[in-house]
This record gives sequence, C-alpha cells and structure tokens, in this order.
Amino acid sequence: MKKYYYIKEPVYGSSVNVLVGYDDKALNAYFKKKDIDYRIKENKDIDGRFIWHTNDEGAIHNIIQLKSFDWTIPAQSVAVHELLHFIFTELRSRSMTLGEDSEEAYVYLFCYYFTELWKRLKPKK
Repeated sequence: MKKYYYIKEPVYGSSVNVLVGYDDKALNAYFKKKDIDYRIKENKDIDGRFIWHTNDEGAIHNIIQLKSFDWTIPAQSVAVHELLHFIFTELRSRSMTLGEDSEEAYVYLFCYYFTELWKRLKPKK
C-alpha cells in the first residue's frame, strides 16, 4: 500500500516528502503528477533513496522513497539512512558543515524528523 507523508519542521522551515510503498515506476509517476522534471532509472537492488531536486523556479523538492516499511530492523535502518541523507543535504545547503559548532543543529533535525516520521509510520490501532 502506498502512503505519502509531508513533514515540515518549524525552526529551519525545512520539509521532506516521504513516499512509502512506492517502487521506482510509482516514484516516476509521482514526479510526473507533481510536475517535477526528474526521473530515476529503475533499480531493484535498493530499498530506498533520498532525492534533492531544485526546479527552474528554484523550488526545492526533498523526497525520501521507502519501497516498503514493515518495522523490521533492516526496514528501519533504510529509513534512518535516507533520513540522514536528507538532514546532511538540508544543512549543507545552508552552508552548515558538520562540526562542533553545528552538531546541535544536526542532532535537532534528526530527532525532529525521526520522531515525526515514526509517529506517521506507527500502525493505527
């Protein structure tokens, strides 16, 4: 089942679109539907990816694709891996390289997005 989550963070104003259950074909259809001029090549060997795309108007699209998510440790690992790619890219785009002076920003964003994503992924009772 395909699920879509939009998460916006209030301090830096960053945001990410998380697409769960989207294979590569479905992800390309999402790009087309959202008029995002970006396509990926199908790759059955990966379980997820992070995509950072800027269009001609300067709009930034942060997208995490998780081909599946089932609460196993490997699935959680893929989600965290892609989340970290997003956070590193987001803060680098603001000229914040990871170091002693910026460590708190990285940790804050990771904790914020991890908590918000896990709340959304949590099965409804």
